[in-house]
Amino acid sequence: MESNQRLTISPMSAGLFQHAIAQSGTAALKNLVSDQSPLMTQMVANALGCDASPEKIARCLKNMDTNALLALTKDPTLRFPVTVDGLFLTDKVNKIYRDHQVPPIPFMTGLNNDEGGWLLPSMFCPPNWTEGMDREQTMAILGVFHPEPKDKPLLDILEEEYLGTTEDRNEIRKVFTKLLGAMIFTIPAITTAKAHRDAGAPVYLYQYHHAPQFLKEKRPSFVGADHGDEIFLVLGFCFTTTHAQLTGACTAEELQLSKLLMSYWGNFARTGSPGGPGLGPWPQYGPQENYLSIDVKQEVLQHLAGDLYTFFTKTIAEKLSAAQKKNGQSEHPEL
Repeated sequence: MESNQRLTISPMSAGLFQHAIAQSGTAALKNLVSDQSPLMTQMVANALGCDASPEKIARCLKNMDTNALLALTKDPTLRFPVTVDGLFLTDKVNKIYRDHQVPPIPFMTGLNNDEGGWLLPSMFCPPNWTEGMDREQTMAILGVFHPEPKDKPLLDILEEEYLGTTEDRNEIRKVFTKLLGAMIFTIPAITTAKAHRDAGAPVYLYQYHHAPQFLKEKRPSFVGADHGDEIFLVLGFCFTTTHAQLTGACTAEELQLSKLLMSYWGNFARTGSPGGPGLGPWPQYGPQENYLSIDVKQEVLQHLAGDLYTFFTKTIAEKLSAAQKKNGQSEHPEL
């Protein structure tokens, strides 16, 4: 989880970690380390049934019953961001990464191929989002991640690049889930893998593709391997009915895949490398940017989400810089 990875870059944890696995996000997600919390505000507003516009959210929350607000503290899906306090976090995460203030311990992280496919939009979007979304809904929700007035040029770039002129609600929904997964998980995961690698750590990166059958039966067919789907097989839920019980049986392929994932993850926890006897190769994430594509069959590939990462980390900055020079401005928002 992102909290584990934040611990690895905190000076207060120096010498306490031998190896580290970051699943379910990394510290590179901007909104997880902040002194403001627009993302949390939107999630709280959605949970309480408030309207999506900032003015109406403020009015709604002010008039909300205190007990309803207190009840949200028991909701495990609502997490408040941490701040740069000079002790646990000494600086912004992007500066910590740039300065290579990352321990060179073996590090493993990855993502699923449809991170924004189901769980996240179910939290952020109106109940009927599966039937399609319009441009206004999409840009309003994306704006939660970039809420300042100066962020508008960035949002305009995203809208132009990914939505174009389409008004097709299903296409807009597809684009939205892709962008949501990219902003929250894909770009931060790759940024973090690069930061640990550049600090001298052995890094192992993966992309997971297999949606468990028992979940596929409950979700729309357009959902791929959603956020968290790998956990069921990594933790061996297919083999236990004592402490946790799945709502459906695992297939024969999933039983084999679960054994494979448990071996990879277990080996890494023990030795700092996922490889072992009888397992396929999983090379380090080095200059060639190798990663393991994990499905019923596994494959070593390079440059995970390369075009997407280039667009988010270079192309957007270039477009903003060009627009700002044209308008006589000198700053642009951090993506």
